[in-house]
Order: sequence, then C-alpha cells, then structure tokens
Amino acid sequence: MITIKQLHHLQAIIKNSTIHSAARELCLTQSALTRSLNTLESTLGVTLFERSSTGMTPTHFCLQISSRCQKILLEVDEIQREAEIYRNIESGSLRIGVGALVKEQIGSEVIPEFIAQCPNVNIVLSDGDPEKMIQQLENREIDLLIAGRGNYKDIAGITCEYWTDIPLAVIVGSGHPFRESKKISLDDLTEFPLISATHTKESHPLHQLMLNQKRDKESPISVTSSNFSTLKAILLKGNSWTLAPENNFKNELVNGELCKLDMHLPALKVELSLMELEGRSRSKLESLFIDICQRNFSN
Repeated sequence: MITIKQLHHLQAIIKNSTIHSAARELCLTQSALTRSLNTLESTLGVTLFERSSTGMTPTHFCLQISSRCQKILLEVDEIQREAEIYRNIESGSLRIGVGALVKEQIGSEVIPEFIAQCPNVNIVLSDGDPEKMIQQLENREIDLLIAGRGNYKDIAGITCEYWTDIPLAVIVGSGHPFRESKKISLDDLTEFPLISATHTKESHPLHQLMLNQKRDKESPISVTSSNFSTLKAILLKGNSWTLAPENNFKNELVNGELCKLDMHLPALKVELSLMELEGRSRSKLESLFIDICQRNFSN
C-alpha cells in the first residue's frame, strides 16, 4: 500500500536529485530514505530512479506520475487545512504574497495590527515577479496574494477581487531637471530612465501605457528592484524616475531628498486586489487579515 509519507519522499528525491540532499531536506538518515524508496518501488513493481555515482535520475514512469503525486499531496494538505478551519484554530501560520508597491504598507501597518490580535500566529510574507506569485498560489505555498490586479487578470483557477485604487506618484531626486516644472507629460519623461519596484507583464495596462511613449518600442523599464533603498539610491545619483505610492517614500519626500513631479494621469494607479485559488475556503485568520488590509488601504 502506497503511503503519503512515501510520496513526500519521492518528490524530495526528484527535487534534489540525490539521496543525500533529499534526506537532509526531510531530516532523515540516508538509509531510512533509501528503505522508503525501495519499499515504494517494490509495491509498484517498477524502478523509479536510475542510480549512478552522480545521483538519482527519474525514470520515464517516475516523471509520468510525479505531477499526479504532487496533486495528491496538495489535496491532503487541503484536507488538513479544511479540518483546521472546521475546528476554528486561531494559531498556526499564515502565508501572504504581496505586490512590491504595497509591501511596505502591509509590513508596517497591517502586520503589526494583525499580530496584536493574533500573537500566536506565524506570518510569512513573500514577494516576487507575477509568474512566481501565481505558481506559489497554485502550489498552496501562499494562502493569499494582495497586489495590483494588472498582472493577474483572467488567470484560470484564480479569483481576483478588486478592492480600491492607489494613486501612483512620479518620484525623482531633488536635483532632477523637472523638479519645479508644471504639468509634465509622460512624453516629457521618455529621455530619462524609468526604474520600478515591480515587473509588469506585457498585458499590464501600465506597461502598455509606458511602452506607447517609447519611440524605439523597447521595454519601458530600465531597472526593476523591489528593494526601495536601491531605488532611492538610484534616484539620488541621477535623473531616473519611478512610479510609486507616496507612502513608500514618505520620509524622503518630507525631508526633501526626493520630490514628486507635477503630473496627473488617472491611469497611473495600482488597482489593489485580492487573489485567491478559486473555490478555496477562507480560514478565520485569513478573513481577519483581509479585513485589516481593507481597513488600512481605505484610509
């Protein structure tokens, strides 16, 4: 009889390519993991890996069943999660994916309020490019994703709940040539490098808007980094510009290190939204986190 533990062991060996690395990840001895694999192969009556001095190479049959095994493991995790929801557990972990442009506000305002109410909950924040975030959501590596919906529209199996618009300001260093100019257009800025905290897919409305201003039709973004200290350093040392909520550079705008250009374009906004796996139940902890987010971003 095949066990869930054996499927976990199988996936770890596929991922790590060696018994040594897989055993270390699983906190098992190599002999224990080898026995588990041998038992699984004996139960199935097939060889799952070609052994060599360089590692473990999955057989065709092993690769054929790998995705199905992963789905089984995900479903088992879902059953355990549903049981926790049913028991109304208020401890454990909450894994939240966040967009780069809202990460600062969630980290400084939402998380402290949530922890004050649920001190026994372990929260893990993740960020990354849209493809990574989608994959983490699909693999149940994150429970919720809170970000601008521009990169996440019309993705099969993922719901997108729009919350509110967050205006984006054009931020530059205090020495930028346009710092005192009035009614600047996007076309005025095309000669200066655009740096960004987030990657935008080609289908993203903002990407298309910026691309239309580039006469050479290359990517509109010259530097992408979710580290706002890096973006600040670039702005201070040259004539680059970035689009960001004012809150992300609040102190720098107040002390005059950076300044906001006089530019108003309704399309420059983050359409803040909640992304979840379609049909997945929300836990009480997730509902509370969502409520706190909505309250903070509506102020």
